[in-house]
Amino acid sequence: MTDHETRECVKEDWWWDVGHKRSGALDYLRKAVWSKGTIGGQYLPGVKVGLDRTYWFTKSFRETEGIPWVERRARALNTVLENMPIFIVDHSNIVGFQAARPHELAWQLEGGFLFAEDVYHDNAELIPEDEKGWVKECLDYWRPRGLQAQCERYLGEDEQLTMRTGPGFSGISLDGTNSAVFDYDFVLVNGLEKIADMVQDRIDEAEKCLSTGPSTPDTMPLHDKLDQWRAMVLTIPAVVRWANRYSRLARIIAENFESDPVRRTELLRISDICAKVPAKPAQHFHEALQSEFFVGLVARWIERFHFGWPEREDELFWPYYKKDVLEDKTLTRQGAVDLLAEKHLRIYELSPAAPRMFRAAFQGSPLFVPVITIGGVDRDGKDACNDLTDAILEACRLIRVGEPSFMFRYHPGARVK
Repeated sequence: MTDHETRECVKEDWWWDVGHKRSGALDYLRKAVWSKGTIGGQYLPGVKVGLDRTYWFTKSFRETEGIPWVERRARALNTVLENMPIFIVDHSNIVGFQAARPHELAWQLEGGFLFAEDVYHDNAELIPEDEKGWVKECLDYWRPRGLQAQCERYLGEDEQLTMRTGPGFSGISLDGTNSAVFDYDFVLVNGLEKIADMVQDRIDEAEKCLSTGPSTPDTMPLHDKLDQWRAMVLTIPAVVRWANRYSRLARIIAENFESDPVRRTELLRISDICAKVPAKPAQHFHEALQSEFFVGLVARWIERFHFGWPEREDELFWPYYKKDVLEDKTLTRQGAVDLLAEKHLRIYELSPAAPRMFRAAFQGSPLFVPVITIGGVDRDGKDACNDLTDAILEACRLIRVGEPSFMFRYHPGARVK
């Protein structure tokens, strides 16, 4: 055996040797997850489109004609969060999902009608035949109202053809997606309830300004801002109520259906965490992970689909990891690694209902290309790697799933083992 072959064997053994270090709960979660990756452009048997958001989002829009668009979206999101069924996977400690059932794909009709109809007519019957009647009515409702129709008002025929057949397959006008980066640490530090108070203060100031003096060019933007702020104060309590639904479900399961005392304790802890975050500031590592995941799900998946999952995980969660694991020692390091591994698994199981050309191009993994960044430098230009960086890499090795991907920001002073 050559030196190169020996090194390759050692690397292979290093990856596979971790299997016996996985906890029973994490091993169960890893095997039970519904992969949304594709093979030959096809989803795995049993994977279906989640239709609950389609029903409730469209129903709300039909009932709110005549009010500002941003408020209509806020009211539609509230309706979805209040009515879409929720579930908690056995052995899980991080809760939340994009749809009502673990085998379902996220599907949003208000983006592009061509992509939506591709999924609707897919020969794999991603949508059950007995549901297609009312779903077709929703498709017809959104076709003239969605983003694609609005964008194509400003595009010539050649531009539309290029958009539909170009090397990138599409633009935002066809799929309605973006790659927004959310200010997670602002939520973790303040909590949504305090943020709602901040927004209400802006509303009060703007209304006072508009009602106590003449209109000027400086006051004109306040009207659009008021629509946005009013939508925010509608949505924030809905997100809190949605998190509280998970709190109630976890407690119901613990008190009525769970016979294992260890799991009962875990469920009661989940209940307490979901009753607290994201409404209140996160104070512990588990709370921070759950709060960020709730916010990410709503903003990136349920309200509107966004590509990626960009964040500097070892920077965002470092204060909570440092406090719980290194200082107060209320959480073991392995416990933190397991929570990180489960969070990455929760990201892996997310995916949109994509048209066939995307499924053929991105085979084997979720189609939203989540990338988490680690390493780099801090504000002072010093190496930002820390013990949480190592824990994240250990979690990545431990869970061994296709996504999320990890981007390491290398620099000459980086601590590389």
